[in-house]
Amino acid sequence: MGLGLAIKAFFASFKNDGTADRVAAALDGSATANVSASALEPPKERVENGVGGSGAASGRGASDATSALTLLAALQREARFVDFIKESLDGADEAAIGAAARGVHDRCAAVLERFFAIRPLADAEEGAPIELDAETAKNSARVRVLGRSATPDSDGKVAGRLVHAGWVATKATPPIWSGAPDDVAALAPMEIE
Repeated sequence: MGLGLAIKAFFASFKNDGTADRVAAALDGSATANVSASALEPPKERVENGVGGSGAASGRGASDATSALTLLAALQREARFVDFIKESLDGADEAAIGAAARGVHDRCAAVLERFFAIRPLADAEEGAPIELDAETAKNSARVRVLGRSATPDSDGKVAGRLVHAGWVATKATPPIWSGAPDDVAALAPMEIE
């Protein structure tokens, strides 16, 4: 039950900021470390295809839906992601779920790394104290202030504890659909023996 719940919480957090806030609050950590405001600066690596910079489209000519479906098909093809998510976990043995999840997790991570090179926004341990200057604290795309303990002071600076380091894609090179336009939504073919 724990693994299934963790996976559901993981994906629900992507869909809903309120859910992400509740999950972050539930995972309240206690590790400590010294963190500077520069820890939230974007990576120095070159960001490809406009991701993170101007927000420009990939320039590949594919629609957003086609790109999303092609990425989902790659996750299915290489990690059996859709099979895993669509499989009912009711009554399943925890050890079997864990074994299956480890493989899916590792292969999904490889797909995301290849296409997006995802890195943490903050170079600090979760649970560490952190102080942000006013300009950084105002960037709602990179910083979400939770609760009352992390409130801006008179200069607009925010001090608190890092609950989640955030994520940033340092490139965006999703797979390109090369099949028939009518087949783009087919994430995996039927298999018949």
